[in-house]
Amino acid sequence: MAKGIRKYLSCNVGKSVCMHIGLMVAAFIYVLQGETIIYASEGINVDYHNEGEIKAYYDSCVFYDGVTYSQTPVTTAPYASGRLSNETMQGALNMLNFIRYVAGISYHVTLNDEYSRLVQTGTLLNAVNGRMEHAPAKPANMSDDLYQAGYTGTSSANLGWGYQTLTSTIKDGWMAEEDSINITILGHRRWILNPAMKMTGFGKTDLYTAMYVFDSFGAATDKYGVAWPAQVMPTSFFSSNSPWSISMGYDVDYNSVNVKLTCITNGKTWSFSKSHADGELYVDNQWYGVPGCIIFRPNGIGCYNPGDVYKVEITGLRQNVSYEVKFFDLNSVTASSSYSGNTYLGGSTSTEQYVEVTEPATEEYYDTNSHTENDYQTENIIIEPQTIKETVAETTIEETTQEITSVKQDEESESETQTEEETEKETTKAKKVIKATKANYYYEVTLDEEDNMDEEEEKYQKKMSKVSNGAMVVAFLAALTGGVMSGVTAYKNKHEE
Repeated sequence: MAKGIRKYLSCNVGKSVCMHIGLMVAAFIYVLQGETIIYASEGINVDYHNEGEIKAYYDSCVFYDGVTYSQTPVTTAPYASGRLSNETMQGALNMLNFIRYVAGISYHVTLNDEYSRLVQTGTLLNAVNGRMEHAPAKPANMSDDLYQAGYTGTSSANLGWGYQTLTSTIKDGWMAEEDSINITILGHRRWILNPAMKMTGFGKTDLYTAMYVFDSFGAATDKYGVAWPAQVMPTSFFSSNSPWSISMGYDVDYNSVNVKLTCITNGKTWSFSKSHADGELYVDNQWYGVPGCIIFRPNGIGCYNPGDVYKVEITGLRQNVSYEVKFFDLNSVTASSSYSGNTYLGGSTSTEQYVEVTEPATEEYYDTNSHTENDYQTENIIIEPQTIKETVAETTIEETTQEITSVKQDEESESETQTEEETEKETTKAKKVIKATKANYYYEVTLDEEDNMDEEEEKYQKKMSKVSNGAMVVAFLAALTGGVMSGVTAYKNKHEE
């Protein structure tokens, strides 16, 4: 009897060890051809950072929880814009870059003195007028130059009202986007998560805040599928009322999108489509950072707890999307020694300016966004990507108009052989951005999204090939381990008999 028990235990322990080794090898991070692969997510191209790395980055940041000035704003005539202190702006920048690090996109955004001057003046305008507006009226007795700078700032920025600090505006306002006005497009969040952004600036006067967001507007990027919450997500940065979002970088058809959200922890599922949604579903293709944003907010979630794992599956796109989101507590994680990033700790530049194209906020805003002293608000920028409007930035409207006319003439001469229908289609897809420097003005036109498909598909196939190769390695290791353990078990059984 004892021999039979030993034989049974030996056999099953061997199988159990084999199974667990196989699962451990499959679950752990492995390195293949110089690329670290965590699991086979599909249809997204952002960087992955584990809990320890995120904790290490977080610990390296100083989030200045206050507001100080190197020059105090003056909200009565004669007006003065003022300037935030370096530590205030750096604290806001650290929060911005930390969020971008979690999302898996470039986290080396720097401060630009000119951007900061523009948006700081913009907050002065809003404070003087007592309204949060992207197209503020000119206050009485304000100089044209000061007003023009402020107007450029408000029309190129995320705006907020009612927040005590810039870090809280970024984290709890622009990234949360929980209100019914902003949830349909999530413009603030998408500007912050624009992969191409390289520089920004911050402003604050009284309770009015601003962040410059038009830097690198429309610039090419290899990142797509930028999601929030991210694949590894601190619970303190996402509440149960915050909507989920993923920006694909190309137009998405609302009629064909199907989203399935599964809580792997408890097995509960939510479905979202045009015909049925277990919550809210929106699709927005405007150029807030990048187009093609899928937004969904599930019903019945009390909170997201550390250890919860959710799986997102989206069909009806150019290619299927699948990824997992693991929530964790920043305070209970040990910083990873493998973290190799570093926080950008200062420096600013104003050698380059970008003259961007925007539609001001619609008149609808003025009717729906009046506020009281107890409100906390943010306001989206309404953009028509194909509409060119002139803004002032060290050049005249006449010079800008001449440049636009010149470029249009060149484009017309190159497309004479195209049909009128083809020309109209291409013109609609092209998004023109005027990039201005002190000595030179020129256009940068983003490539037609269809032209990028072959390159994106090639990158995707290469990545999936690596994943497939990795899976073969895991299978081989599991099989090899199983063979060894089976041999050991058979040898023991033979001698016990």
